[in-house]
Amino acid sequence: MKLAHFVQTNMKRLLEDWEEPRTAMRTTNHYIYHRAQNALRTTEAELRTLVDTMPQIVWVTRPDGWHIDFNQYWLDYTGLTLQESLGFGWNPPFHPEDRGRAAERWLEATDSGEPYEIEYRLRRWDGVYHWMLGRAVPMHDADGKIVKWFGTCTDIDELKQTQERLGYMALHDPLTDLPNRLLLTNRLKVALPHAERHHQQVALLFLDLDRFKHVNDVFGHALGDQLLQEVAKRLSRCVRSEDMVSRQGGDQFIVALAGTDTEQDAALIADKLLAAFTSPFILEDTEIILGISIGIACFPHHGKDAATLLRNADAAIHVAKELGRNRYQFYEPEMNRQALERLTLGSDLRQAVARNELLLMYQPQLSLRTGNIIGVEALVRWQHPSLGLIGPGQFIPIAEDSGLIVQIGNWVLDTACKQHARWVLQGLTKGSIAVNISAHQFRQADFCDRISSVLSCTGLQPDLLELEVTEGVVMEGTADVLHKLNLLRGLGVTLAIDDFGTGYSSLSYLKQFPLHRLKIDQSFCRELPGNQGSGAIAKAIIEMGHSLGLDVLAEGIETKEQENHLRMLGCDAGQGFQYARPLSGEDCGQYLRDEYKVRPLLKI
Repeated sequence: MKLAHFVQTNMKRLLEDWEEPRTAMRTTNHYIYHRAQNALRTTEAELRTLVDTMPQIVWVTRPDGWHIDFNQYWLDYTGLTLQESLGFGWNPPFHPEDRGRAAERWLEATDSGEPYEIEYRLRRWDGVYHWMLGRAVPMHDADGKIVKWFGTCTDIDELKQTQERLGYMALHDPLTDLPNRLLLTNRLKVALPHAERHHQQVALLFLDLDRFKHVNDVFGHALGDQLLQEVAKRLSRCVRSEDMVSRQGGDQFIVALAGTDTEQDAALIADKLLAAFTSPFILEDTEIILGISIGIACFPHHGKDAATLLRNADAAIHVAKELGRNRYQFYEPEMNRQALERLTLGSDLRQAVARNELLLMYQPQLSLRTGNIIGVEALVRWQHPSLGLIGPGQFIPIAEDSGLIVQIGNWVLDTACKQHARWVLQGLTKGSIAVNISAHQFRQADFCDRISSVLSCTGLQPDLLELEVTEGVVMEGTADVLHKLNLLRGLGVTLAIDDFGTGYSSLSYLKQFPLHRLKIDQSFCRELPGNQGSGAIAKAIIEMGHSLGLDVLAEGIETKEQENHLRMLGCDAGQGFQYARPLSGEDCGQYLRDEYKVRPLLKI
């Protein structure tokens, strides 16, 4: 009874004591809840501000592709409102060509549940499409189920353009904007199998500009670059849109003709290219005449891959140059052997001077009126240790390509002047010694000083030295050439143009030069007197030379009939097998001795 009375008496107080902490707890929980709610709202607002101020597009979408949110950057970038963008409103700004690819990539990602990225074009508010890099990651609930996708889009248009420019630059020549060797090779890898499937040919025309180095040397590289740009334009105008003109570097170009049926098709284009260079280039009021040599290799007859075709076309172009330049030549298997020989000779030639393998031979020159010897011409030969005696036609082009021609030319000049000075001192001749001067030698800045030094060292009288240069040399740049020729004439040296009639001399230019003699190229004498064309050319050269006050000498006289015909045309002098073959120094000395019927005054 006492316990019941105690509980009844104290129940109210006990309940009051229990209710007080419960009320306090409810108050505390309510406070914590509201603080958490406020903190969450603040965090959401901060995150929203952060997302809206990000310099890239941010979006949220459901797994079915229904977009439920975008940041402010999307609205500013596209010019759309949020209501226009939600759902599938994001689709219209995509470039039409990229929509299908983007949708396919999205389906792949939702199937795999893996993050992804994609590049596509998006229309900006001004209507211009920009390249974007899109990335997206899935968001999972507590059970691991994908409930949303969170993504970003970054404008990479400038980066994309830079990459495209770099890619373009890697495949094109920066000077002419033509495809380079790499792009040519890549396209040939596609063109050759296509031609094989359709039983067609692909022709490669390897082009090399004749005497382009002279342009750089005389007029400077700036004008040379302009000339290459104009060459590229002329070549491009000669081919079809499906063909390719490529610059390989320097003054070398390649024309690739796709889908040709016969080699004759390539020959027709080669003729067209040659014809395109018949008219001069006019740059900065300067008239420049260029020729081209062309080597041709055709798939599949001359090679089954790009590397072989290029190599064989290159071999063919060397033959074209050796046959006289400004022409085309198809590849033949024999050319590879010749190319190997040329490479071997080039290596051996570097040692030829040091090993005393070069030697000079001399061919007398006679007056066609009196029959007297008026001089001799020095002719270089190479006594190769295993190949025997090699003529200049084989090794001089190699020397020019390798840069050895100046060293060899200087040796020839020194040796010839020393020998002739001995003959003069011995009383064997009162005539001159003619020495061929290469274009490379003539362009040397110290060339005139070199001539003066040789005359001084050998004691040879200046008027007994005749320097022979080609038409190409005197026509390269009149101001510089005229200055050097006048310096040489000031020294007392006589000057001649060798192989006249094979170049492109201008009469208005020739009359400016202090020349002494024209030498008719032997190709015009070889067919005399029977060939009317050669006779007409020889006559024209002789009459032109005389009208300019020049002496005229014919090379390659081999018969009495040729001699008589040239004498009748008024030619002054000649040389050739009719009088003597090229002779060694000793034999030429004896020839002079026999002609003059004199004994040597001194033994030197």
